[in-house]
Amino acid sequence: MGSPDPADRRTYRGGAGHDRHQHSGSGKANQYFLRGFNLDHGTDFSLTIDDVPMNFRTHGHGQGYLDVGGLIPDVIRRIDYRKGPYRADVGDFALVGIAQLTTVDRFDAPYISAEVGSFDWKRIGAGGSIKAGGGDLLAAAEFKTYDGPWELPEAHASCLRLRKIHPRHRLGRAARQPVDL
Repeated sequence: MGSPDPADRRTYRGGAGHDRHQHSGSGKANQYFLRGFNLDHGTDFSLTIDDVPMNFRTHGHGQGYLDVGGLIPDVIRRIDYRKGPYRADVGDFALVGIAQLTTVDRFDAPYISAEVGSFDWKRIGAGGSIKAGGGDLLAAAEFKTYDGPWELPEAHASCLRLRKIHPRHRLGRAARQPVDL
């Protein structure tokens, strides 16, 4: 059974052999599986968003805990998957794979979207971009509610916001190049 959250299914489908489940209600990370490995709540599967590692170093559910519940699906531009054995260049939690998410730098036009579904699923999202200070300022927000398919309603509600400034120059890319000393 996949995640009941329609936005989660749309955003984070995973590649072949990658699956995720919500095994005991909203409010905590999904349980992930990749090529037969049970990754619990993201352990041994690394996720970065715009090169920022998202796995928790320490957490009650285990080292490497990964929760994408705070991710607004409308801002994802690209997802790159790498499956296979551990690689030091992608960090401590990439034993069986990594997903590298890239967010949009700007929206072509402002948008607003609304969704409704089973179990009191409601979602509204909005976003836009403006030129500001030699770059682009992007803002997006999402509000959603969900009761879940459980006997006791969860009454889960969340409000997410993202602000991102994208400079028009590429100095940040040059700064990542290795330097010989």
